[in-house]
Amino acid sequence: MKKLNGTLLIAALVFVLGVVQAFGVDGLGTREWLLVAAGTLLGFGAGAWQAKAVSLARKGRISRRLRTLQVISSFAALFALKALIASLIPSQLNQGGPAVFLQVFFTVFGLLLARGVAKRAVENQRAAR
Repeated sequence: MKKLNGTLLIAALVFVLGVVQAFGVDGLGTREWLLVAAGTLLGFGAGAWQAKAVSLARKGRISRRLRTLQVISSFAALFALKALIASLIPSQLNQGGPAVFLQVFFTVFGLLLARGVAKRAVENQRAAR
């Protein structure tokens, strides 16, 4: 069995922190958990976008500037979508305090998970050659 790469290990740590934080937030209903899951999926999408940009830059198919632009634009798209969702769907998560950290932990978890999975896939491809 292969060991976890650093990105997946940090993703697992952030997930555990998110679960611990969830125990400190009272009154989370189905709507709130669906919003947290949506944030995790948005984070995963942004992480996959970033991983693709990094992979293409390492292969020499895009420039470093374009890679940087894609990474920054993925963060911008992530924050814009999170803000849009927060303004359109009222929930307890918009009240601030521990609920904001809960959203951040799970969004970062999704982002790091996608980056770690992509990194592991690249490592497996290199090992197969």
